[in-house]
Amino acid sequence: MKITSGILYNEENSMLETAFKSSVDVAKAKMMDSGVQLDVVSKIVPLYDSFETQHHVCEMLVDGVSGMFGPSAGDTAPIVQSICDYKEIPHIQTRWDINQKRGSCQINLYPHPNTLAEALIDIIVAANWESFTIIYENNDSLMQITNILKSPPTNYPIRIRQLSSGPNYRKELREIKDSGETKILLDCSFSILTDVLLQAQQVGLMGSEHNFIIASLDMHTLDLEPFRYSGTKITGMRLVKPLDIEFQNIVSQWTDNLSPLEPDDKIVLPETIQLESALIYDAVQLFTTSIYNLSKEFEISETSTPCNSSLSWKHGFTLINYMKMA
Repeated sequence: MKITSGILYNEENSMLETAFKSSVDVAKAKMMDSGVQLDVVSKIVPLYDSFETQHHVCEMLVDGVSGMFGPSAGDTAPIVQSICDYKEIPHIQTRWDINQKRGSCQINLYPHPNTLAEALIDIIVAANWESFTIIYENNDSLMQITNILKSPPTNYPIRIRQLSSGPNYRKELREIKDSGETKILLDCSFSILTDVLLQAQQVGLMGSEHNFIIASLDMHTLDLEPFRYSGTKITGMRLVKPLDIEFQNIVSQWTDNLSPLEPDDKIVLPETIQLESALIYDAVQLFTTSIYNLSKEFEISETSTPCNSSLSWKHGFTLINYMKMA
């Protein structure tokens, strides 16, 4: 019995691809004697071209794909979700998504925005903050802030400031510093986090009297050496456990699947693994384990489900239920 999964990447040779391939290798080894043959179809899709993404997804469905992973960024995920809902194909995501819907074919391993907001509120309460300032980047982080403001952790004033389009954020950071604010919740994408903190340090917003809570779940991969002697208290959250022996053993196998463009002597270090890469590894294990458990109860097979037909995969919703119960 052959089961094919599809994955949509936004870029080639990423750590996400390394994690996915490594997890597939492990899954194949586990299921070698189960009678289930795992196959993978991958495509590179643009960040913002839904038409081209739809074309790739429909090609994969003709090939009988029984589970779709990604994409991890851009504006094309909704069209993938719509097609998977129509075809009753599990759509496995590992990204922050404010629009997660109940009853769809989506399985998202990334923590729900409401859960993240509750965690941030708990940290603020534990830190005994009274008034503080929230710095946010864009509409996505604004939605996160809205969840926090629905159940404010304090009766004191909460100020909100948006970062400019960058790459220079000093003006708004200096204004926050001049206001006398010392407690800051920073919600921005990881790609600009280092720049924002360095510029905050440059304008005097990272002294011994300052406290930061970082909303990014990838803060554990940030180089904090430049801020080591500033005296600033920086608090963050993480789901990845780089010191965990099991996690270290898993990541040690990823080096074999690194891009051929990487130096021959490069190895994958546990402390550099961002959350989405860890989740895509877990997602493959969840999908394949559920497939195996389903195959013990039913005689399953993959089915070609062209986009221009009314055909759907008859095992799709059952598999989704197995995944949700895992």
